[in-house]
Amino acid sequence: MGGNGFPSMPSSEFKRLLCMKLGYRELGDSGKGSHCWLVSDAHPRIRWAFHRREVSSIEVRKLLVNQIGLTLEEARRVVE
Repeated sequence: MGGNGFPSMPSSEFKRLLCMKLGYRELGDSGKGSHCWLVSDAHPRIRWAFHRREVSSIEVRKLLVNQIGLTLEEARRVVE
């Protein structure tokens, strides 16, 4: 667990949590390159650029709170 109360985790695990707990799915045709868009009916779309690496605790918090717009409490529940 990072100093900010969020864990670091492999990108594949973090993406799976976003899909299972927040309803995200990969957009079928995200264009060229290795980055893709994740879309949800209830949350803003996000650009997924974490490929086969560890996502730091700071990145986990920033994506959940700043990009998706969850409260700190909601964000912590996603990664529990």
